[in-house]
Amino acid sequence: MKVLFINPNSAPALNLGLTYVMSAVEEEHEIKFLDLGLYGRDYAKAPRTYLSTSIAVVAFSAFTHNFHKALQVASSIKNDYPGIKIIFGGIHPTLYPEEVTAYP
Repeated sequence: MKVLFINPNSAPALNLGLTYVMSAVEEEHEIKFLDLGLYGRDYAKAPRTYLSTSIAVVAFSAFTHNFHKALQVASSIKNDYPGIKIIFGGIHPTLYPEEVTAYP
């Protein structure tokens, strides 16, 4: 299965938890990584280049400060590719699962 991992930070930054998950998953799945901090204000358009390669799952690692940015990107992806599964992990979904699961 092809999985796209997205780091929704506003600036390029290491997300240690995300790198741990990616290293565990890459043994059995083909993975891609997208750091939205590299795209400035064009971050919503950035996933389109990666999604054309039959990605089945998009996984976000969200902190509280970038949760809404990740939601915007996830919503854009779902609008363009309704069959893709979206997964949210990270500290915000861990601490506030009810809030996260309230979003479609």
